[in-house]
Amino acid sequence: MNLLFKLAQSFQLFRIKLSGRYKKQNLPFDVSQRLRQARRLLICLPAESSEAASACQLVPKLKSNWGKCEITVMQEKRDEFPFVDLADINVMTYSRSDLSRFNMPKKSLLQKLAHGSFDLAIDMSVPLHFTNVIITWMCGADVRVGFYHPDREAFYNFILRQRADDSLQGAYESILNYLLSFK
Repeated sequence: MNLLFKLAQSFQLFRIKLSGRYKKQNLPFDVSQRLRQARRLLICLPAESSEAASACQLVPKLKSNWGKCEITVMQEKRDEFPFVDLADINVMTYSRSDLSRFNMPKKSLLQKLAHGSFDLAIDMSVPLHFTNVIITWMCGADVRVGFYHPDREAFYNFILRQRADDSLQGAYESILNYLLSFK
């Protein structure tokens, strides 16, 4: 079943690459200029609760260093999940009922994303998290940032390669430092 699930997800990613929307969203532009102008940020937290807790620690640093911006954190709603409780941070959650059988967002979740009109989307999951890739892609942000993985490379326009010996916190610090270097 797991192999079938992964095949279906790979097919969905392939189908998106063939779509007209994919071609429109991958037109060349100056990433550094768009990063400097970004005012509405979407941060997709990892699925693992320990990784999400580490990623949440960077949100206040990003908020304080980015300047006047509106940050929205996207996370899957689970019982054990550490919900973000930070001042001036919007939280958007989704549950399994918001996803199709193969983790594609349903129309209700896509409508929530459409109301955000984000300038920058950051996927904080280091291993491939299919739902985060799709959410990052579908949110409409011009700049989509994430860690390198061959299956998600085509969907992001700013990718950070993580060293094998780098800790999770080190990887998160690296992505934060890279983004803030453009400010």
